Amino acid sequence: MVDQAVLRAYWSHRQGLDGSLAGADSATVLERVGWARSEGIVDRGRLIGLWDFDPEAEEVVWSPITDLTAAQRKAKLAAVERTAAYVRDDLGDNRGMSLDSPKSRQPRLAALREHSR
Repeated sequence: MVDQAVLRAYWSHRQGLDGSLAGADSATVLERVGWARSEGIVDRGRLIGLWDFDPEAEEVVWSPITDLTAAQRKAKLAAVERTAAYVRDDLGDNRGMSLDSPKSRQPRLAALREHSR
């Protein structure tokens, strides 16, 4: 059985949630992360964070992969709230692929929550 803490740490590092991709341009980020399992947050052409939708909590869980100012964090939080309302009210869910399920998303959501603090 896979150690979930090790798996979360791997995903966190691979997706830059540990800060290792802070300041990197989008091409560098995507070269390292390959296929992003979570949705990207792009600001002025730079990948600055990742998000995913938790259908059980009916909320967007997100984490920056670069340092944000208080103003940037506030603006992103407002955008996250609008996105959550759209997904919840209009779409019902945001699946990344046909095999994506609320259960399969839990490790990604845990990694995002862990690094959003």
